[in-house]
Amino acid sequence: MSTLDPVTRHVVTRVKELRRAAGMTQQDLADAMWTEGVQWRRGTVVHAETGKREAVSVQELACLAGVFKASLFALLPPSLCPHCMGKPPLGYTCNRCGQS
Repeated sequence: MSTLDPVTRHVVTRVKELRRAAGMTQQDLADAMWTEGVQWRRGTVVHAETGKREAVSVQELACLAGVFKASLFALLPPSLCPHCMGKPPLGYTCNRCGQS
């Protein structure tokens, strides 16, 4: 995964974390993406999670957020959150990105 840019690396890491937390298999995620209108197969998920897929499109990112019932900010690096800039006040959690 070392050839990926930092944002894509973070996104695919978050996808893997969210997929596992949801108890989904790679095939489950592929099926859910297909239902959302993005033609992902299990191999697409594997390639994304292992860094063999160099990018995630905006459409794919939006569908992933929908599949996981999360905001786009939950998939992006915390520093990209315009609300808290990745650093909410000590003891607080950002309502938009979930950073604490």
